[in-house]
Amino acid sequence: MSIADLRKDYHTRICREVIRLRRDGETEYPNFADKGSSSSREIALGVVQRIGCASSCEHLSGQTAGRLFEVITKDFLESGFGILRHLRPGRWHYSIQTPISDFDQYKHLALWQELWSR
Repeated sequence: MSIADLRKDYHTRICREVIRLRRDGETEYPNFADKGSSSSREIALGVVQRIGCASSCEHLSGQTAGRLFEVITKDFLESGFGILRHLRPGRWHYSIQTPISDFDQYKHLALWQELWSR
């Protein structure tokens, strides 16, 4: 599978599983747009059109949409970097729901949290 095929599959999954259209009076906008910002709604509609999403108005909670987006994106990155293994060798671990303080550049946040909770 090529990177282009993976990208197409990624967009298809995002459209099918995550993106929903909401309606506010006469205005329809994607569920990832800021309802109160006309610019955000226009940009989001442009994204939806460019990746070729079909309209779906089925309700999906924000937390569910966010979780699905994380999973789908992780799958895409894992598959994409698998194809590029010759450029990025090594054993890699792909995860979601990892505390930010598990990463070296943010370890200090865990320290602060520990100090504040004393």
